[in-house]
Amino acid sequence: MISHSRAIRWYRKYNKLYFVNKLNNNPTIIFEHIEGKDEKAAQAYKEKSGNVEIVLNPFHAHDWNYVRQSILHEMAHISIWPKGKTHNYLFDAEIDRLYQLGAYKGLL
Repeated sequence: MISHSRAIRWYRKYNKLYFVNKLNNNPTIIFEHIEGKDEKAAQAYKEKSGNVEIVLNPFHAHDWNYVRQSILHEMAHISIWPKGKTHNYLFDAEIDRLYQLGAYKGLL
């Protein structure tokens, strides 16, 4: 199983490489089932205070690529919050930017 500390290290690395440290660098990342979602689900929350929480399904907590992809995906949501709460054209543009920068290289 991937540890919480490893997930945080990946988040901080991606924040530095792809978001120029603009995102909150002290997120909460937890592995927990999301009610009403399938086993592939992940979810991000950003509070008005700037605190960030990413919830990843524990079903995939052993899969390094899934966890890293999911962290990047949720960071894309967070980076354009509150307009990035859903999958929309802004979110798609942010994912495209991450692909162009090579963030997903070796993960897909």
